[in-house]
Amino acid sequence: MLRRLLLFFLFSLTLANASNFLTAQQQTQFLQKMTAAAANIKNFKAGFVQQRHLSVLSEPLLSEGICFFEAPDKLRWELTSPYQTVLIYNADRVAKFEMENNRLRKMNFGGGDMMRKVLKQIISWMQGDFNTADGIYDLRIQKGMPVKLELIPKSEKLRQSLRSIQLFVHSTSYRVFRVRIQETDTDYVQIDFKEMAENIELHPALFNTNHPQAVK
Repeated sequence: MLRRLLLFFLFSLTLANASNFLTAQQQTQFLQKMTAAAANIKNFKAGFVQQRHLSVLSEPLLSEGICFFEAPDKLRWELTSPYQTVLIYNADRVAKFEMENNRLRKMNFGGGDMMRKVLKQIISWMQGDFNTADGIYDLRIQKGMPVKLELIPKSEKLRQSLRSIQLFVHSTSYRVFRVRIQETDTDYVQIDFKEMAENIELHPALFNTNHPQAVK
């Protein structure tokens, strides 16, 4: 009798957990709505707050910044505090800058090819396109308000340094407002977007990979 009750409990728990996630058909429909909503965005500007949580530290490391996006393939990610750096992706070109004597100085940095792939992938996700992630991640979408998209690496080697990438999406506007990168069971980076402005005038020099415009 006890064994039957235990099996029933475990079966019920499994069903309850499964019901928290969208079915394959529901996932497809949700992603189609994300893509349709993103199609209306020509560009945007948003501030962000980044928290890096490390098990060896009692308090998270905080930084702030601003990002700019212009469809189909331009992204500027700029840290403004506690220090200032700029990362720009423009039509498969990537460049990094740091502020020196009130001027942006271009830096030589390793891993440019990897950074190019990562930024290209992020741009695809921002537009609701997860096809490029299919060979690298398993995608599951958790119901709720907000909706949580979780990308789990398929490769065991990649899972050693990255447990998952979680995108938190408004259930009505289909906009991503939070990203959480789970590195280990306890260490993660969380990015919260704020004050987003869409379809505004952006100067092309913001995305220049040689002489970018500084943000005032």
